[in-house]
Amino acid sequence: MWEASLESPVFWCFHRVLYRKLNTEAGKMTRETFWYPVAVAPGLIGTVATITAVLIKLL
Repeated sequence: MWEASLESPVFWCFHRVLYRKLNTEAGKMTRETFWYPVAVAPGLIGTVATITAVLIKLL
């Protein structure tokens, strides 16, 4: 049976799997944090434009 030491292949195989999972999750978070402002900005611009148009008509 392999021991869970730094020299064992089991340790390095497990380490690689965890590294890939962590790297995948980090990539997802990077994409989400990039696209979130891109998705929110048009909504904010539309809201401000609508409020401005309503205020101009009322005044």
